[in-house]
Amino acid sequence: MVRDVLRSAAAIGALLCASGCAGARTNVVAPNAAYPISMSQGVRDADGRLVARDRLTKLASLESRATAWSMLYSYVPLTPETDISDVVNAQVKAAGGDAVLNLRVMAGNCATQWFFGLNVLPFWPGCLNVRVEGDIVKVTRPARSRTAARGASVSQRLSASMEAVP
Repeated sequence: MVRDVLRSAAAIGALLCASGCAGARTNVVAPNAAYPISMSQGVRDADGRLVARDRLTKLASLESRATAWSMLYSYVPLTPETDISDVVNAQVKAAGGDAVLNLRVMAGNCATQWFFGLNVLPFWPGCLNVRVEGDIVKVTRPARSRTAARGASVSQRLSASMEAVP
């Protein structure tokens, strides 16, 4: 009976050691991004209206990788924020884009996750690989209709002729 309890406790302890408790957490932020970032397929123009899809052209893909660190089973984040502002600004500028759409944030294991026995220790640092992807797009201006163009030229001619009258 006692032997069975000890054997069960040893098996549970081995499973806990193998499961690994190390990990990390972080908030992905972009407080200094010079371009709009959207996790959806849409972006708003300067007037707050949603830009039509036919005015959006994908130029490139945004890609960023970072590693976040924590201790005490991720209760003490050593990397509380992962700032992607500089990456967004550099990549959108290089592509000649206006915004980032379809932003996706993925998290995955890192090397410290594979030290099974040490993961149980609260002071063992845990980490998290963070991957950020998105679409860099260019917003094109809406095409002017021929009627609007004709109306503008008529009004321009009228104002020019009125200025010419003494």
